[in-house]
Amino acid sequence: MGIKDEGINKISPHVMKKALTLRIVKAEKREWWVSGGTEPHLVWADISYEFACDCVGFMMRKSCSHVLAVKLHLEGVENE
Repeated sequence: MGIKDEGINKISPHVMKKALTLRIVKAEKREWWVSGGTEPHLVWADISYEFACDCVGFMMRKSCSHVLAVKLHLEGVENE
């Protein structure tokens, strides 16, 4: 599921700005390390590309800037 499928207008400007500053490093198949915030986080996707993250924000809201950063990266959006 891409950013366009989720409705880019629903993403807050603060979360989008943060996601665009994060660095993505491929870890394993369907796993990425995301750094540039207070600490690195692991983002992963299941076989149907439903994403999850090990951060507290994702546990509470089921979304976070780390997952958004990976999705943007996979869609070829350049970070700052």
